[in-house]
Amino acid sequence: MNSKKLLLIILPIVFLFFASPASALLGRIEVDLTAPSNPSGTVYKNMYVGQTEQLKATNHDTGADITSAVNWWTADQSVVTVSNGLVTAIGVGKATVSATASCTFCSATNAPFNITLAPAGTTPFANPTATNLPPTTTKTTAPVVHKCPTTGLVTCTGTPECPCTICTLFQLITNIYSFVVWDIATPLAVLALLIGGILIMVSAGNANTLGTGKKILFAAVIGLVLVFCSYLIIDFVLHAIGYTKNWTDLQLSC
Repeated sequence: MNSKKLLLIILPIVFLFFASPASALLGRIEVDLTAPSNPSGTVYKNMYVGQTEQLKATNHDTGADITSAVNWWTADQSVVTVSNGLVTAIGVGKATVSATASCTFCSATNAPFNITLAPAGTTPFANPTATNLPPTTTKTTAPVVHKCPTTGLVTCTGTPECPCTICTLFQLITNIYSFVVWDIATPLAVLALLIGGILIMVSAGNANTLGTGKKILFAAVIGLVLVFCSYLIIDFVLHAIGYTKNWTDLQLSC
């Protein structure tokens, strides 16, 4: 088979591959968390003890409601509890609620909370609202919510409202790792597997074409093994020094 016919076979496959999100092709689901009770959808991070807040989980790529399908959990069960997205504040302190889709390499989406006691002599509403949040200043008006970037590699702006801290440095490292693994290495490896397989199928006894296809397949498999072994190596080292949680969701106190 000549090179022109081979290109006619490969190019449509390449187009279909890059026309779809890598996460969809690999079965990886990214979860977005919102608060339906807030008109803007932003999760109320400040709550009083006794208040509840219903969170909604949606598929980042399709927008589908997957609240009942994701796994909800928190390591701070003395501060909050969570069941099917319903967060209940039960103690004073800081807590993080996480939602993870049921797939092998899906990472968790986190929602941090700050729980305080209601001011003496007041009875807070059952649910947090923009006018019923623990104030961050001496003013009686509701605090202004500043939102840091939720997409891209860098999750801070360097402004007083969204400063860059040691936490954002570790988040940047995690984002770079995820970007290299999921958006570069894995799609290229899958593409190489497709090309190598096609070359083997169309070789028709041509030793050169067959050999090239085998080399591409071998290189793609080795590349995938190295990429995913890097995750296991990092996880093993962190467990060896005592960090037992999922390192891709590393949380620091800033």
